[in-house]
Amino acid sequence: MKLVEKYGSIIIAFSFLLVLLGVLAGAKLPNALLPKIDRAQIAVVTSWPGKTAAEIEQSLVSPLERQLAGVSQLKNLQTNISNGQAWTTLNFHYQADMEQTYMEVLARINQVPDWPPQVAKPSVIDYSNGAGSTLASLFLYSDTEKSQEDFMHAYRAYVEPAMTDIPGITNINMDNNRLAQRVDIEFEPRKLTQFSLSIEQVTRKLQGLIDRSGDSLLLGSKEYDLHFKGQMALTELRNLPIAVTGVRVVRLGEVASVHRRFVYDWSYSAFKGNQAIYFYLQPDKDINVLETIELIKATLTELNEGPLSSLDLKVVMSRDNSQPIKQALLLVYGNLLLGVLLACGFLYYFIRNLRIVFLIFVSIPVCLSLVLLGMQLGGRSLNLISLAGMALSVGLLLDASIIIVENIQRLRSTGLSLLESCRQGVLQVQAALISSTLSSIVIFVPIVLMHSRKSASYLATLHLLSPVP
Repeated sequence: MKLVEKYGSIIIAFSFLLVLLGVLAGAKLPNALLPKIDRAQIAVVTSWPGKTAAEIEQSLVSPLERQLAGVSQLKNLQTNISNGQAWTTLNFHYQADMEQTYMEVLARINQVPDWPPQVAKPSVIDYSNGAGSTLASLFLYSDTEKSQEDFMHAYRAYVEPAMTDIPGITNINMDNNRLAQRVDIEFEPRKLTQFSLSIEQVTRKLQGLIDRSGDSLLLGSKEYDLHFKGQMALTELRNLPIAVTGVRVVRLGEVASVHRRFVYDWSYSAFKGNQAIYFYLQPDKDINVLETIELIKATLTELNEGPLSSLDLKVVMSRDNSQPIKQALLLVYGNLLLGVLLACGFLYYFIRNLRIVFLIFVSIPVCLSLVLLGMQLGGRSLNLISLAGMALSVGLLLDASIIIVENIQRLRSTGLSLLESCRQGVLQVQAALISSTLSSIVIFVPIVLMHSRKSASYLATLHLLSPVP
């Protein structure tokens, strides 16, 4: 008590400093709807176009499942098979090291015996890294009619580079409007007969049109690596010599028509009654959602006011995932503040002492500052679960404050000094308060020991309750 009396001003200054640090820590904490919970799941997608489900199961899925069944920490495995494709889902235990598990899955896929050489290796989707989630959906559209080439040029030249430069964006998905292209060569039988050529002869000439590396060439003291360019522009491809008849060179464009087409048929979307292409952004698992959404909006403004305006195109966000997060957080913030004010109002109604109520009210931001500092050090986020835990901790704090203040008032009425009443008042009830708070924390222990994704949500509440005593 002598220390409190001697260093009281220092303690008050330290409390204000603690509140200031807590406010700064709270401003830097990422906002999210729910706490970050890793999804311990990996999907393996196998494709073999033109084959039935029974053929895919026998030739691909069965040996693949036998190989993947030995992956460590595997909880269960399930495969859905359809004509031309199989989708294998692997669920792992919550505490599995997903980076190591992902590498093990890749290694086991490469070890599948008797894999048909004409079938591509399965693709692997790691959901623990945020794959499959959507941050925002967008439309690229125009008020006037545009061709597929116009949309493709605008997307590849401006939209895609701008979006991939935003921190936290890992992938841009365009399932409905894939941009992959191919070159179609359509032969004219009459012209082939005119030059005494067959499709097989021309095909053999075209098979070498791929970029490849060659040997090295030593000229004097310098050594050069040789690279052969096989891919050509359409104009060069039409002028490619494929045969010689007498003194005449026959070129590809003389016996065939060469066109560039999209590999997959486009299915246009509609935005405000206009043709549009739809795509969505997939985030990294550790991003600050609200901050990233603001960066996306700023990028969209720059694109629409810059290069896209000259092309008479616009890109807009159709779904903004930050809005429900903001609304939910504002609702919880408001309810938390309203609960504190109502509690203080009831305290004043029963105690009838404004100084005591103010003292209890001041203790709330000091304790919450400790919580916010702990959340920042622990890499936590402000979300519905953590805010609910903070509301619960405020309730426990008010209960403890009321008990201590009432006991101090009782001792003051017996004639003890203020400092002595404070010392004895705290000492007399501290054991009961500590045991009461610990009992509230112990309730969550069985849930935490479940080691599941659901228990991770309650773990955030447990961290928030611990600073209350």
